[in-house]
Amino acid sequence: MGVSFYVTLSIYMVILIIIGLFFTKKSKSFDDYFLAGRNLGIWQTTATNLASWAGAGVVIGFTGYFFEGGYSMIWIAIPTAIGVYAFAFLLSRRISNIRQYTIPDLLELRYSKTAKYVGGVFILVYMIGLTAANFMAAGWILNVVTGLRFEIGMIIAAVVIVAYTMMGGLKAVAWTDIFQWIILSIGIILAIIFVLMRVGGWSEMHATIAASEETSWMLYPMAVFDIKTIISFFFIFTLPFIIDPIMYQRCYAARTPRIARLAVTYTGIFDGFLTFGAIVVAFGAVIFFGGVEGFAPDSSFPMIVKEVIPGYAGVFILVALIAAVMSSADTTLLVSGGTVSQDYYRPIAKNPSDRTAKRITIIAVPIIAILALFLAWQFEYIMEVCIFAFSVFVAGAVVPIIGAFYFKRGTNAGAIASMIGGGGIAIVWKILGEPFGYDPVIPGLALSIILYFVISYCTRRPDPSKIEPFLKSAKEVSKDTGTAVN
Repeated sequence: MGVSFYVTLSIYMVILIIIGLFFTKKSKSFDDYFLAGRNLGIWQTTATNLASWAGAGVVIGFTGYFFEGGYSMIWIAIPTAIGVYAFAFLLSRRISNIRQYTIPDLLELRYSKTAKYVGGVFILVYMIGLTAANFMAAGWILNVVTGLRFEIGMIIAAVVIVAYTMMGGLKAVAWTDIFQWIILSIGIILAIIFVLMRVGGWSEMHATIAASEETSWMLYPMAVFDIKTIISFFFIFTLPFIIDPIMYQRCYAARTPRIARLAVTYTGIFDGFLTFGAIVVAFGAVIFFGGVEGFAPDSSFPMIVKEVIPGYAGVFILVALIAAVMSSADTTLLVSGGTVSQDYYRPIAKNPSDRTAKRITIIAVPIIAILALFLAWQFEYIMEVCIFAFSVFVAGAVVPIIGAFYFKRGTNAGAIASMIGGGGIAIVWKILGEPFGYDPVIPGLALSIILYFVISYCTRRPDPSKIEPFLKSAKEVSKDTGTAVN
């Protein structure tokens, strides 16, 4: 692969930097930088949703999980798809109509500034976790291809991603995401074709796995997880996508509510394609590398490409994998930086200018990247860091966010107690080693629900002015005639 890989990757990186430099001049205000002027069309919104969402966790980490657990990992794919479609049909247009900047902004609008600050903590934990997962994926790709140490590969990828994210904001991210999504889609299609050709087709691939006692169990969906774990997966992988900060940002940035919903719906459709690709590549890796001692599951995809797919097609797919990682990481960094600026700096500085808010966002991006790199060193597998981030985020934030739209009686005191109690117990549960075998999301979410409803009913009703924007957003959705999506 040698020189051709480095040349292709270098050209690709230069293109990203040029896009970032171009949109540096275009992003004059905070709205331009963080929400692309709230003017993303259907294809921009869809592509940036797809490319950002389909990063390390789906393309690299998910393939590694299928390599380890076979069809049992379908219990992660199904809840994920449910979460994306639930968000598309229940919340996407409402969120677009409210026209805020971040989820903590929404919490302030519905509850209070204190709720905003508390919610912001869980947003940052979640986004730093996802950024760490993407850096880990980049590290594995560069390790497999170049022989660089995993840690060095992470750092190199982080530097490039931080550079173009700082320069252009969401306008740069949206256009690079279109470019990266096209490359990623072609790369996955090529990987599926070449793997199926090498193993003799879909049926022969399954027959080969079934013929070995060491791998035949992989074809059974109930082979790895018990019912308790599967139930926890429905919480861990469904609920984060209903309150995902990336999805919210894209809905705020979409030109119309209809565009917002269609873009999220198309994301759900693409999820099925990614799951199919992960299965094919993972099972191919089992056939070719299953007997290799010390083989790292998260290296399955890049190793398949390096060893099984010939010539420039392999080079192209490896660059596509890096595109997947980068397109997801740039978004998590941008959303994290926006949370620091919009949800913490603006209130403290008493409404600074847009230029200053944009500058704080840019400064926050490399700081978030450093924290993500530190977190990445604490986990062995990509999906482990994703599950940790999902669990804490769901336990700490999902109840008051959904309650803001669907529970008029929800109060500020109930929301704050729900976030602190649910998120806090999830972190403590993880530190204690997950007692009784329950994932932290189970006790955390249970306590969050109890605190939210009990304290809300025990405290004074919220002021009607706090509820009105959310009722208005629902009315506007019902009146939405479907503005042209272009």
